[in-house]
Amino acid sequence: QLIEHETIKPKDILDKTILNENENEYLYLSSISFILKMKTGPFAEHSPLLNDISAVPYWIKVKSGLLKMYQDHVLKKLPVVQHFLFASILTIDLPPIDKGGNDEKAEILKRKQE
Repeated sequence: QLIEHETIKPKDILDKTILNENENEYLYLSSISFILKMKTGPFAEHSPLLNDISAVPYWIKVKSGLLKMYQDHVLKKLPVVQHFLFASILTIDLPPIDKGGNDEKAEILKRKQE
């Protein structure tokens, strides 16, 4: 939203006048305003990443940096289900294992191939 804005720069996010005048128009400024209302103390301490972003000279660089972070921290992560408890909500139906002396590893491989 702010890439083409001529007067509001990333360094202006802590200017209360700019926030009050524009928070209803721009999602980013609305979010910063909300953070400032909810948190106390120096902005650099409770929101260091946002504080670092405010030092970037142009909104286009902010956008590209945030997109790269989103790709690295969200899109490139592969969720792994570990220690998941199967129950009545989510069931798993496996064929019964023949206990007639078959090797357990062979049975597992057989199930995977089916």
